[in-house]
Amino acid sequence: MHRFFAYAGKMMGAYAAAITAIFENIVPRFKPENTLGLVFILTWTAPAIILGIISARIIKKYKTKFIIEAKPSLTARIKQLFAKKV
Repeated sequence: MHRFFAYAGKMMGAYAAAITAIFENIVPRFKPENTLGLVFILTWTAPAIILGIISARIIKKYKTKFIIEAKPSLTARIKQLFAKKV
């Protein structure tokens, strides 16, 4: 299942990059001449942020659907390693 999630994450990242590139290169051509710089920054960053959030939620949904347990964190493993066994 790890390969599925790695592939899905990369594909969603590529989709977000393509949409961001389209917004950055095409949309400014149709804006008025005196448009604020903030609008250009938003057209550049908004698609990546929105699609990043959506892709994270989709992957989380499928991880819960397939009941994939999260790996313990590094600090939890270290504590477990050095815990005194009684």
